[in-house]
Amino acid sequence: MSRFGTEFKKHETILREAVGDLYKQKFRDSIRTSFAHKALALVNLFGLDSEDIHSRLPNSEENTLESQSFNLIVYFLRLTLPLERLRELCLMPPEGCPLERWMCCGGPCRSSDLWKTQKLDTVKHLRRIAGHQDDLGEDYYEKFDQFWGQYKRRSGIIGVNTPLMLFPVKKLGAIVKDTIVSRKPDLRDVADNLFVCVDHFKNTLQGERVVDKRRLNSFSIEHINRCLDNKSIRFKLSKGLSKRSHKAFVEKLTDGYMADIPMQTDIIGRVLSLAGIKDNIEQSLSKMEQGLSSDMNHRYGDDSSFQSHCYGPMQYQRGQHTDQTSHQQNFQNQE
Repeated sequence: MSRFGTEFKKHETILREAVGDLYKQKFRDSIRTSFAHKALALVNLFGLDSEDIHSRLPNSEENTLESQSFNLIVYFLRLTLPLERLRELCLMPPEGCPLERWMCCGGPCRSSDLWKTQKLDTVKHLRRIAGHQDDLGEDYYEKFDQFWGQYKRRSGIIGVNTPLMLFPVKKLGAIVKDTIVSRKPDLRDVADNLFVCVDHFKNTLQGERVVDKRRLNSFSIEHINRCLDNKSIRFKLSKGLSKRSHKAFVEKLTDGYMADIPMQTDIIGRVLSLAGIKDNIEQSLSKMEQGLSSDMNHRYGDDSSFQSHCYGPMQYQRGQHTDQTSHQQNFQNQE
């Protein structure tokens, strides 16, 4: 199966169609056709700002990079798909895995500063509006910020944004775990509960790009494992693993880590049915549009957690974290 037949790509195609249909319904503009333009128009329709998704994401589609478009694709998938489906696509942590433990063990990776991360402040509330009843703790999303929010590297604070897509080591080919353990023996006991990001899969065949870290639709567990088997890609960890910054990162990653965390990964990597997915996405988008177009203060007047993070319909405060992060130790890394 080519990268264009990955499970992620199939869902991306359906999402693009659903976003395009809603855009035509609301704006009746057939001239502007880029996905970025349509998605950002809906973001504004929902009362959001692009900064609610990623601090560097422009409000206009002008000069929007492919990697930025994929940030929007993942965001809309996270708003509209059932939680189990997001877990199957590796766009959310497996059941039983806390969000704060959903971090690439090869980090801090370059992508954590660039486009393969995004804010999840709004996701929790918008999924409720879209009708999703997720079986997650009330502070599930907030714990990521509480744990990582003050952990710094030279180019930024890791805890501001969560990863877009991570793959559980236990579902990947044995070479991945073997490489991690050989390079970092102190991770041996927790290796089956770790994750890796797309940055660590490198193409080996000259002139053939079977995976492309700028295009997330080339990634899925089954495709990665197939490429590892036929050696068209290899798994690679940074040469900087011995640096003090990486050692400090691993210490933070494994701080209080339980080797027997009850992480369920059985659903990851299976062939997925697409039946009803477009209807699900369209219904979620419709509910969000209808819900956010009404008086938000009246609708959510008794939701203190919602009100504390916004003023106006959905304008989240910029550059602020939860109060708990002020009590975190300031971990300063120098690369």
